Amino acid sequence: MLLVLVLLHSRNSLVKVEMAAATEAAGLKTVSSIRYRIANVSTDEIKLSEALETQLIPLLEHASSQHKSVRDAVCHYPTPPLQSP
Repeated sequence: MLLVLVLLHSRNSLVKVEMAAATEAAGLKTVSSIRYRIANVSTDEIKLSEALETQLIPLLEHASSQHKSVRDAVCHYPTPPLQSP
């Protein structure tokens, strides 16, 4: 009976890990998609304003994700390469 309980516990843990990975991947995909949409219209002030009205709140909601990689993706801003002296 103990072996059955251990196997069930292991299986449940595996399912939870798989679900967490799927949730993390979905969060990363969503953040990437929103950031792309905003960047794609960044040169047109009217389209940028419209995109921010609809996309900014969903993007910021992902900043409270349980996954660090998703939170980091929300707050990541590319920096220009350093110039050599």
